[in-house]
Amino acid sequence: MILVKWKKNTIFEAIVAAELDPRHFDLDDSEADWRLAHVDSGSKIVIGEKGAHYAGTSLIAEEAMAWPFDAYS
Repeated sequence: MILVKWKKNTIFEAIVAAELDPRHFDLDDSEADWRLAHVDSGSKIVIGEKGAHYAGTSLIAEEAMAWPFDAYS
């Protein structure tokens, strides 16, 4: 599911607000879920719309345990 432009902008505004460099992140929205990866560390977050909320998994580095989450907006 391709993200609309304002959602992409919101993601990158949050990255900048956290004082991180958006050039170090890769956003892939070519599949059903969106994947945002920190290129240098291998950490990533996978997010998908699940009805009226968002659900996903975050992974800190490639070998770490996955942390599922749900969020309502």
